[in-house]
Amino acid sequence: MNTHIRALCFFVLGIIPAVLAFPFQSRAGAADRVDATDTLAGVKAVYVQIQPIASNLGNDRGLMRRLKRNTENQLRKAGIELLSEKAYSRLSRTEQYPLARLFIALSIYNTGRMDEKMYSIAVQARQLAFLARKPVIKLMSPTWEKRKIGIEDNPEVVVGLVANMIERFIGDFKMANPRQ
Repeated sequence: MNTHIRALCFFVLGIIPAVLAFPFQSRAGAADRVDATDTLAGVKAVYVQIQPIASNLGNDRGLMRRLKRNTENQLRKAGIELLSEKAYSRLSRTEQYPLARLFIALSIYNTGRMDEKMYSIAVQARQLAFLARKPVIKLMSPTWEKRKIGIEDNPEVVVGLVANMIERFIGDFKMANPRQ
């Protein structure tokens, strides 16, 4: 199979479903919505989770570890308390402790052209939410989100894009929590 056709198949079967997994926000009725920074108000700690989604690069684990380390360093420098996976798991069972899981989903595919890569990045702050109806349902729901899709020939650009998205999160977090 031609490498261009294979790359297109990877894009259609990998990146597009990954992006569609994160619901698009409509502008209709935007005035009725709560500002995303308001949903971050009162959050005391954050757990960082990196999730590779169907990438075809061999060194994904190294890239994912580096992205997690970089993200945690950015948050730490901003004065945001970080949680380990164990602490997050324990505290997420406590309804009284306001925390968020910063979820970073990343897909990267070779396009078949030299070093060119297609990427999809989604960064979400997910928090415990309750549906206000009977029966009451408790679930983790995105309360803040940024996405980026594109093609690059330098994988370091993707690392930089994730860092920029984390800076946006930090800015919104600090706006919602000025004393932290």
